[in-house]
This record gives sequence, structure tokens and C-alpha cells, in this order.
Amino acid sequence: MPFIDVSREDLIFIFSAIFQFIKTWWWAPLPFILWGPFKFLWLWWRVDIFLSQQTSVVLEIKLPKELLKPIRAMEVVLSSIQASIYQPPDLWEKWIDGQVQLSLGLEIASINGEPHFFIRTPKGFRDAVESSIYAQFPEIEIKEVDDYTKYVPQDLPNKDWNMFGFDFTQPKPDYYPIKTYLQFETEKEALEKKRIDPIAGLMEAMAKIKEGEQLWIQFVISPVGDVDDIKFMGRTTSKKSLSEWRRKGELLRDKLARR
Repeated sequence: MPFIDVSREDLIFIFSAIFQFIKTWWWAPLPFILWGPFKFLWLWWRVDIFLSQQTSVVLEIKLPKELLKPIRAMEVVLSSIQASIYQPPDLWEKWIDGQVQLSLGLEIASINGEPHFFIRTPKGFRDAVESSIYAQFPEIEIKEVDDYTKYVPQDLPNKDWNMFGFDFTQPKPDYYPIKTYLQFETEKEALEKKRIDPIAGLMEAMAKIKEGEQLWIQFVISPVGDVDDIKFMGRTTSKKSLSEWRRKGELLRDKLARR
């Protein structure tokens, strides 16, 4: 094994050169180190400004006494809303304007035992939402109302009010739910007593809310695209992963249909 003789002067020269190099170029790796946190904070700042400029309205839906439209009509409504409000930002809108895809809230609130149906929508989407609903349900009534959440104390819980809440999660893979509600498609049933209302149990429970009590249910919906949104659902953004996701959904569909 060769032996290298290094004098004290050589060591001083080496360490001096290293120190001088670090002193001169210490800043060079900083852009690479700070680029990730900078992008995160910049986007957070721009999105916060964008969201602070948005205003929403609450629309109450008044249903007629008898509504014989099939359940799939509501699916057409949601598809129409998605096509109308889906606005994926381009690079300038994302990084400069801070634009993000806005969501809607489909809400049912029982206030003192009286159920109400609401849609919470960004103000710019109001016309699109109303026209999508009226196209399938022309007999209903839609009107703008005050936000019902403002009429409870803002310091909950307190000595007079208590509050609790929970979230529903999807325990199955996200290609559920598959259309398994065709058994509810009974709009052609001649006998009213044989017609099935899939939310009758929920409405019965909400009608039993006592005076001074409230029960709120909210579904937050946001339109999604194809490849970019697979990443949002925890998958890698690629056409291959999208094809795999569809393939698994088709296999499950065929299994349920016993094909």
C-alpha cells in the first residue's frame, strides 16, 4: 500500500483552498435547495389571493309535491354542470393568477325539523348551475337565500349550543360507485305506493329534528379531468396509469355483471 507524505504546509494549503472555495461559492446550491419551498410558498400565496377574491351564493331548491323524474336525470344535471364549470388553469393562470378549480356544495339542512335543499356555488357559476337544473327539472323553483350557517352562534360550542361533525370517506376503490341504482328507476310505475324514494329514510330522520336543533349534510363536488386528476387521487400522472385505472374498473364491472 503506497504511503503519501503530506506536510503541515500542504494541509494548510489544502484546507485554505477548500475554505476559499466554500467562501466564494457557498450560495451556488441555494437555488436548488430553496426552489421546492419557494414554489410551494409562491403558489400558496397566489392561490390564497385568488380564493379571497371569490364570492359564493347559496341557492335554495324548492321541490314540487310530486316529482316523477328518474334518478338518472340528476346525473345529466351533474354532467352538464361539470362541462360548464370545468376550467383547468393554464400555466399563467396557475402560477401568476393563482387560479384553482372551484367546487360546489350540494347541501341538505334540517332546521327545526324542516328539510331544505341548497346548492352553494361560486357567483360566476350561478347561471350555469341554474340552467343545468332547469333543463331537467323545469317545475322546480330556485332562489338565492342567505347563508343558513350564519344564523347559529359563531363561538360554538357554548353554554347554550353544542356541535359535532364527521366526514364520510370512500372505503372502496375510487372507480366506485358503479351504477347500481337502476332498481330505483320506477318513474313509470303506475301505483304511487310502489314507487321507491331512495332518500325517504334520510328525509324521515331529518324531519324528526327537534325545535332548536339543526342537521347539515354537505357534499363537496369538483369537476375532474383525465390524466392530471389521477395524480390528485394519489396516482402517477401518466396515460399508462389512467389506462390501468380504467382497466380495473372494467374488470370490476364485468365481475358484478357476471360476464
